[in-house]
Amino acid sequence: MAPMRAAFAALLLALPPCAGAAEIVRCVEAGQVTYQDAPCGGSSIGRPAGIANDYPPPNVQERNRLFEREAAMYRRLEARRDREVQEEAVRTARAAVELERERLAAIEAQPPQYLVAYPGRVWTHSARHLHPAHRPVIGPGVILR
Repeated sequence: MAPMRAAFAALLLALPPCAGAAEIVRCVEAGQVTYQDAPCGGSSIGRPAGIANDYPPPNVQERNRLFEREAAMYRRLEARRDREVQEEAVRTARAAVELERERLAAIEAQPPQYLVAYPGRVWTHSARHLHPAHRPVIGPGVILR
């Protein structure tokens, strides 16, 4: 990028000064005002406008110094952004690991749970009509009545 800027600056310095360094004239005709670099024609009233049209040459050294400062600032900002992105990724990973540790600790701290299940059975008729000795047992010591 710096070689391109240097080539552009050399091109600007190599160009001849503009031929537009002529006086700018303010022309008034029928209530309309125009500004031009040629004398007013016809019945127009013309006078010098007093607008500066000659500018000093650019200070190339100062401009290049400012470009370098700006480029250095952008390099610092990009490095800072990269550091912040990496730090955020590390913080996120650490938080995820900590949450997983807490979840596992909570699971280990719970008392063991047992599932009590009884074998299922198919009812073909009402157990109420059976003799008490033949009634099905639902659980330990529980008999249907």
